[in-house]
Amino acid sequence: MKKVCFKDVAIKWLNYHKMLVKESTFASYSIIMDNYLIPLLGKYNINEIDNDVIQNLVIYLLEKGKKKSNIGLGENTVRNIINVLKICLKYAHKIGYKNVYVIDIIYPKRNIDKRVRVLEKDNHQRLIKCIYRNMNYKNIGVLLALNTGMRIGEICAIQWKDIDLRNNTINVTKTIQRLFLKDEEGKTYTKVIITSPKSSTSIREIPLSNELIKILKKFKVKNQEAYLLTGNEKHMEPRTYRSYYNRFLKRNNIDHIKFHSLRHTFATRCIQAGGDYKAVSEILGHATINMTLNLYVHPQMEEKRKCVELINTL
Repeated sequence: MKKVCFKDVAIKWLNYHKMLVKESTFASYSIIMDNYLIPLLGKYNINEIDNDVIQNLVIYLLEKGKKKSNIGLGENTVRNIINVLKICLKYAHKIGYKNVYVIDIIYPKRNIDKRVRVLEKDNHQRLIKCIYRNMNYKNIGVLLALNTGMRIGEICAIQWKDIDLRNNTINVTKTIQRLFLKDEEGKTYTKVIITSPKSSTSIREIPLSNELIKILKKFKVKNQEAYLLTGNEKHMEPRTYRSYYNRFLKRNNIDHIKFHSLRHTFATRCIQAGGDYKAVSEILGHATINMTLNLYVHPQMEEKRKCVELINTL
């Protein structure tokens, strides 16, 4: 078996995969390789990277993964890193560089609050009132997030041709994102792309409320190629739109909450109101209903109180 270092295999694998995956996926793979896997494992002989090495890598990333701050990375981030490593090692095994491909990793349990953050009901109502007082294309996008749970990149990519005002629906078929790439000389640069959404289930048709349709009809433009947030054929990227949203909250003295939390707010309110789990899952574009259940279905305090009071009825 020929000795070869991980860095060489990683570069070969990246070049091979560049032709097989979406540009955004390749950019994600490259970032993980450049920032984590090659710096930490690059000099290893490919056959030295066994289960113990990977297990130690997981622990290190969870405890000290962030270079500048020496703070641990989130578990989901570490899982993504290890998944990329697994794909690369599987490729190495396939082309004859690696003897064995068996990985069984344990992720240490950590006491981390995983509850999703949502708008408090009073702030929720305040935000809606502020939007109605300052209605424009950009604020319609915020209202859309609150009423559909769409992701920021999806909202930025919506054009008027995607909105069916007759059938009260919106078609989510694309997203806008900024990629961090490297040219042939190794210099980094960024690029904004319009691509298909996060997953196949993210391509979906979402019903719109009658109230939202009334607003959209008032702001409708004749050019079907125009983007919702701008009213013309020039799109707005998520970074710019997120900055606008943050300024809007500050200007109206509303407690700051991430734009993505508007998606969580929509889902949480739907579940609290008794919405069908499967329907909510499909509106959000989740791959499985379990993802929706794990994130949003939690007993409310009122239900918990009923449980503890039941003991007195025996």
